[in-house]
Parts: sequence; structure tokens; C-alpha cells
Amino acid sequence: SRKNYTYMSAGMVVITTDVGQMAYAIRQENCGIVLKGLNDLNFLASTIESLFYNRAQAIVFAKNGNEAIGRRYNWEKEQQKLLRVYKLLSNCQFKETIQ
Repeated sequence: SRKNYTYMSAGMVVITTDVGQMAYAIRQENCGIVLKGLNDLNFLASTIESLFYNRAQAIVFAKNGNEAIGRRYNWEKEQQKLLRVYKLLSNCQFKETIQ
């Protein structure tokens, strides 16, 4: 979700579930922890606790996430992608058939 990118931009560690594209981004950028689900609340609590006590790891995650926003997950990069799509679409010719 977009709020996770906001957290990364703010230099926060992201804890997310293994659903959708966000889990891929978190793993790829090494900026947080991906849980298999939220069914095990004890595991979630221990994950948060481990980040609390392992500040060095939390700082690395936060720094990686913030750098990933500047390098890859930002509106300037998304704008480039959208402009390419719009250009491709504008070059397409649509034929309307009337029956």
C-alpha cells in the first residue's frame, strides 16, 4: 500500500505481510520485515520487540527504505513510466466498427 512508501520516506521500518507487491519491495530493498500473516500475534510482538532491542538493524532498515524512495519509489520515477505509457497509447490507432 502507498502508506508503506510514506513510512519508508519518513525513515521508518516497515513491517508488512507477505501479500502483494509490497512484500517484494521490502525484501528487495532490505528495509523491513515481511510476515507470513498476522495470525500469530506473539510472533508480531516478538518482531517488534527485536527491532526495539536491535537498534542497529532497525537503523539499517530505515536507511535502506529512505534511500529506496529517493532512488526508485518516487513520483519522478513513476512519472517517467506514466509518460511512456501515455506516449505508447497516443501512437495507437483505434478503429471503430459499426455493425
